[in-house]
Amino acid sequence: MRAQELGSGKLVIFDIDDTLVNTDTRVNVVKDGKVIKQLNSHDFTHYKLGPGETFDFGAFKDAREFFTKARPIPGMIRQLKQDIATGNRVIMLTARSDFNDRDVFLDTFRRFGIDMDRVHVYRAGNLAIKAATEEKKKIILKHLLGKEHFDKLIMYDDSVPNLNAFLSLKQEYPWSRFYAWHVDPNGQASEYHRTDESVNTDKELDEVITLPGISKKGRNLDNLPRRGKPIPHGREKEYLGQKVGKMPGGLQVWRFNEGPVSSYAVYDPETRRATLNISGSKYPDNPSSLIIFGLYAAPDNPVRAADFYNYLVQELGLTLISDKYQSPGGQRVWQELERRFGRSIDVFAFDTKTDMPVNVGTRDEDETHVTYGELERVAPGMQREKRAIARDIRLVASPR
Repeated sequence: MRAQELGSGKLVIFDIDDTLVNTDTRVNVVKDGKVIKQLNSHDFTHYKLGPGETFDFGAFKDAREFFTKARPIPGMIRQLKQDIATGNRVIMLTARSDFNDRDVFLDTFRRFGIDMDRVHVYRAGNLAIKAATEEKKKIILKHLLGKEHFDKLIMYDDSVPNLNAFLSLKQEYPWSRFYAWHVDPNGQASEYHRTDESVNTDKELDEVITLPGISKKGRNLDNLPRRGKPIPHGREKEYLGQKVGKMPGGLQVWRFNEGPVSSYAVYDPETRRATLNISGSKYPDNPSSLIIFGLYAAPDNPVRAADFYNYLVQELGLTLISDKYQSPGGQRVWQELERRFGRSIDVFAFDTKTDMPVNVGTRDEDETHVTYGELERVAPGMQREKRAIARDIRLVASPR
């Protein structure tokens, strides 16, 4: 999807509890007329009733208590506002049932600056069936998809079962694209994908790679717009170029063109700083390509490099091409990109000498790509051969 298409045919779904707001409200588990457990909103989502147990939703229906106790999660509230402003179809999908005062409930979000006239709230708790919350949410989404077509669906939720149920709809609606974002207990959203046992057993992917291959802070800052310092009001275009898209959490993506070189930066409008920057040039036969020769980040950059690569491919329609020589961290970015996003984008090797794809993947990269360290350690007689391999073989990520 190109940047100018953002917001067309898009449905954005927000859970409420522990996604948009935090509360201390509890659901009672009752057995034989006695309360045996009290569950917070997160525990309630995963709880399975035992024999003779029922839920008491008295507090969950209390709109005044919700109004009083709801604490906004800043990044997600900001994301909600931006999706509304962009014109996306936005809904809230909660495990709760109806509140006892609709206006007081809506006023909770209005006081956070949300235009609730442009948001419809669906309540899975209203479905009078014995089913898990994720199944109820899935039923509601199927009902919506049966009435209206969406090219892209995005769901933010703190519950992994809810996200898995959402992603399973792809089988019934293959023409739509589904993106699931998990909101952790700290209120941070990260892209979530279908379960892949080969990925889950790879310890390397458990590492947070915010800056693969770049270790010198001075070099990072030198290559960031305004060296990572806050950009003065009104001078965004001078330092960043043109705004071309958005990422979760209110972050923006800007493109700066200077001759044959293009740079894409992740910019936080709240701190007015660019925290991640990728630079490259176009491949001669592909104006939508980017041959990457630099990835730079601030020490506090919150965005994973693989997530940014994936965004550039899927949202901006770029074809990314690896550089001749890479650091070991740069290799890991491509490996992570293939393992996490290989189902939704094409990641493959390409021989620039023959202009043909070759049958290797990023898992073979240690044999088909060369790192700076290897060139320093290799025997003198092998260095030319190593350089030849690196010169001819590139890794490519392109839209499907």
